[in-house]
Amino acid sequence: MKKTIFILFIIIFAVALAGCSERISFENYTVSFDSMGGSAVPESAFSSIKTCPEPLKDGYVFEGWYEESDLSSEMVQFPYEATKNVTLYAKYIDIKTGNEEIKYALEGDVAVAVTYTGSSKNVVVPDFFEGKSVVKVASGFVKNINSISRFYFGSELKSIEEKFFIFPNFEEFVLLGKNELFSVIDGILYSGTGDAIICFPRAKAPADGAFFLPEKVESIVKNAFRYADNIKVLNFGKNVRVIEEKFSYLSSLERINVDNEFFLSDDGVLYDASGKNLIACPPNRVGSYTLIDSAERILDGALNGCRLENLTVNAALADFGTQESMSSMKGFFCDGNPTYSAIDGVLYDVVSKKIVAYPADKEGASFYLRGVETIGKNAFYSCKNLKELTVCADVKTVSQFAFGYSSVENIGFEENSSLEKIDSTAFFSSENLKGVTLSSDVPPVFDCDEGVDFYFYVPPYAYDDYVSAWPDQYLALRKNV
Repeated sequence: MKKTIFILFIIIFAVALAGCSERISFENYTVSFDSMGGSAVPESAFSSIKTCPEPLKDGYVFEGWYEESDLSSEMVQFPYEATKNVTLYAKYIDIKTGNEEIKYALEGDVAVAVTYTGSSKNVVVPDFFEGKSVVKVASGFVKNINSISRFYFGSELKSIEEKFFIFPNFEEFVLLGKNELFSVIDGILYSGTGDAIICFPRAKAPADGAFFLPEKVESIVKNAFRYADNIKVLNFGKNVRVIEEKFSYLSSLERINVDNEFFLSDDGVLYDASGKNLIACPPNRVGSYTLIDSAERILDGALNGCRLENLTVNAALADFGTQESMSSMKGFFCDGNPTYSAIDGVLYDVVSKKIVAYPADKEGASFYLRGVETIGKNAFYSCKNLKELTVCADVKTVSQFAFGYSSVENIGFEENSSLEKIDSTAFFSSENLKGVTLSSDVPPVFDCDEGVDFYFYVPPYAYDDYVSAWPDQYLALRKNV
């Protein structure tokens, strides 16, 4: 009996397994490619195709594949999954006419490429439209910023206003012919003479993450490397002498190496040749850093976005500059500096009358700000652990963006507050802020003409004075009871 039951069990299990196998099996379909006069593309015996093959055709740029031979269907997107045996048909862009989805504006004897509304990864701006030279690509030209991978242009273009650095999948510029004002090397946009780099494509990935500027380059224009997230190491050539780029948007940048007479690099941190001005700390420079002895000034934005945890200020520094989003900073330290002091990791002026920078990643949910008269510009910018702040009665001024993007929830000013002015931008994007408790009898100057998303708690006896002085904040005012 037991043997019979066991045999029946085996039979049932085998049938169930066979049925399961039928359900999970799949069929590969053949995908054929009709390149429509372009270079041949071999058919695929697999129904799933990850990357888009791109045939070549003289005088044309490949646009995409379509399932209908008249190209009337939607463009096929890759990765592509076939559900039957299928032939895909290639469509091309004539370099003389450009993408058909481009709209132009005629301005006298010339034309401007105003908008492109298509979805091709390749965008081609022709030299002429209706017999007029296409001399400019307007800002906001590309409407589908996720689709574009390459931008083709020719000899007539004189101005590129579009911000190509914002396109996440953009890989290269392609110059068709010769242009007096622009040149392209390895997909990167330079000036016509090649002495200035204009735009490094965001999705371009240099080998091993290191990019070497051509020796001919003398200038790095503003936003030339913005969002170039694949660059880890940037190497300057011997002729670079003008830098407009801040480098703060290169999230992977770890080092800037320099070997010329115009700049110097200390452990990957960029200074001018004298060593007096810190120009840029790479955003992905981590750990601790001590300013070189000669450094007298940190330029505005030089530390923006950096991931340093600790910064030691040298004896010579006289100007910390305006910095933002030092999100990993845990503490500042000073070494005999006559201008600045550091107390418990917080940076002040030397007489502790002004708070300069509260470390954004400093531990602790509460802080008592004592002894100071000024909360400096960006002082608590993007701090993320601090929730409760008590401000001493001596503070007279709250400066620009003092609490910008901070996580502070409640700010309380001690009784008999001397507060005289709050800058209109002091609480910019402080989305967690719930309330600010004020104690001064006379309303401080606060010229913010936009409503806020938190409450101001004011002395009951001075409530009417606050309403009169701050008419735009009427709804945000509450009596402090």
